[in-house]
Amino acid sequence: GTERILEIVSALGPDDLCICLISGGGSALMPAPIEGITLADKQVVTRLLSGAGANIQELNTVRKQLSRAKGGGLARACRAGRLITLIISDVLGDPLDLIASGPTVDDRSTPDLALAILERHGAREAGIAARVFAALQNGAARQRAPIRAHVTNRIIGNNALAVEAAAAAARRLDHRRHCPATA
Repeated sequence: GTERILEIVSALGPDDLCICLISGGGSALMPAPIEGITLADKQVVTRLLSGAGANIQELNTVRKQLSRAKGGGLARACRAGRLITLIISDVLGDPLDLIASGPTVDDRSTPDLALAILERHGAREAGIAARVFAALQNGAARQRAPIRAHVTNRIIGNNALAVEAAAAAARRLDHRRHCPATA
């Protein structure tokens, strides 16, 4: 599916408008490994980091460096003149580069940072494939292409809005009448 998405946005022209809907969980749903590694390699890395207690910033920093779509990769592939991304965030504080690993956000992380995170969480000792480390080491010298499209990223939903909506609904339904313990 991700390959098809990249093909579609690559076929657009400068007079086109591309609209994306990105939501939390998009990192897992939009895999496109960089050259030299496999989807299975990425899955093993994700499981290792999650199990080792890596936070979302660390996890997505590594994911972005191992992906052609994340870390602005979707925006770099897009040939439309304008790209509008509507984002539903599941990350506290709504950092655009971390929500779904920021496919339409220019990435400020580096392969060296991803390597440091892997080392800190014992990835070599855990048996992560040497090709993952080689791909990141080779990537340290690689310059990413600039994003050509004019990109607008807009948060249209997040945890704070969901909590506010739930509180408003509870008030409208008079929760005290239905939940005696809160009266």
